[in-house]
Amino acid sequence: MIKIENARNIGPITAAELKIVGLDSLQKLREVGAEEAFLLVIEKFPERLNLNFLYALFGSCRELDWRDISIEDRNALEQFLAKTKKQLKKDVL
Repeated sequence: MIKIENARNIGPITAAELKIVGLDSLQKLREVGAEEAFLLVIEKFPERLNLNFLYALFGSCRELDWRDISIEDRNALEQFLAKTKKQLKKDVL
């Protein structure tokens, strides 16, 4: 089992945040998926609401450097982020 701090695209701060939300291994990250992991982290750390963080999680799940994510996947992630921001804005109102 690969520890989360040894996963691709995951630095020490991200690893600590993922551990706080219960994702301490690459296997657990893959089980919940990048999008759900993103939502779990931003719930506790709202300042992490950004596309690069989402790319890092997505790349980690697929053992890809985040810069190698396909255009199609990038577009889907951008749409997910926009939808998430819109939902969060609604929840605040």
